[in-house]
Amino acid sequence: MDENDPLWYDRAEPDEPPGLWLHALAGVFWVLASSINVAKSVYRMPDRVWQRGTGWIARRMATGIRRL
Repeated sequence: MDENDPLWYDRAEPDEPPGLWLHALAGVFWVLASSINVAKSVYRMPDRVWQRGTGWIARRMATGIRRL
């Protein structure tokens, strides 16, 4: 590095690419985050089903239709 050269960082050697361990850790993190996201959506699904079902029944009862 030359102290008088303002663009020394343009000519600096690039860092080495990420290694196998970092790629493996990123993969584990991705799988874990995806699993948490799927678990959240599965956990909330019954609640949405019950809300839609009760709303459907309430609408049918409000309109006076007795056919189920």
